[in-house]
Amino acid sequence: MAYEQVSGNRYIKRIYFFLQQLTSSRNSWFSLTFTNSAAIVQFAIELHDLLVAELQNLLPSGSFSTECLFQTIPTYFSQVSVKKGGNVLGLDSETQNAFLWLLTGTFQTAGHETTARPLMLAYNALLEDYAIFVGANVAWRYINYVDSTHDPLASYGAANIALMKSVSAKYDLAQVFQTKSPSGFKLSAM
Repeated sequence: MAYEQVSGNRYIKRIYFFLQQLTSSRNSWFSLTFTNSAAIVQFAIELHDLLVAELQNLLPSGSFSTECLFQTIPTYFSQVSVKKGGNVLGLDSETQNAFLWLLTGTFQTAGHETTARPLMLAYNALLEDYAIFVGANVAWRYINYVDSTHDPLASYGAANIALMKSVSAKYDLAQVFQTKSPSGFKLSAM
């Protein structure tokens, strides 16, 4: 029995469409860290519902998506870090179980992102203020998830910043990651 070829460039077209979606959309990320608190989780979810409702009033249907995520940071992480000599991100100083909150927004256009960004910033600020008020805020910020308005490196501690700077000086002699990379948080700014 002979089989007809059905592949051709269909697979390549799907990859192209997927990559086109990735490169044409705009993304915003915000992140905070809190000690374990059901009240914080509930408030974050309520704020997210309000954010989505407001974005639905302002942006075309189907032009955005948001996520409100929670990721645990158990004290086990810091205990293992201490046993292995410390954690350059500063997690070894955390003594309570915590969780990381992440808000993401994906928008079809830069204009949509510009419309949504002030709302996302306000959501972030309200949640952080509430966490401070109830005594659940953790100053630590995860560098891969935060917005440019945050200062995650400052939350890693002076000793860890000094260590990262010495490693950078030793292994990145041309300071490529500090001067040639256009984005990201820079040790040279500390």
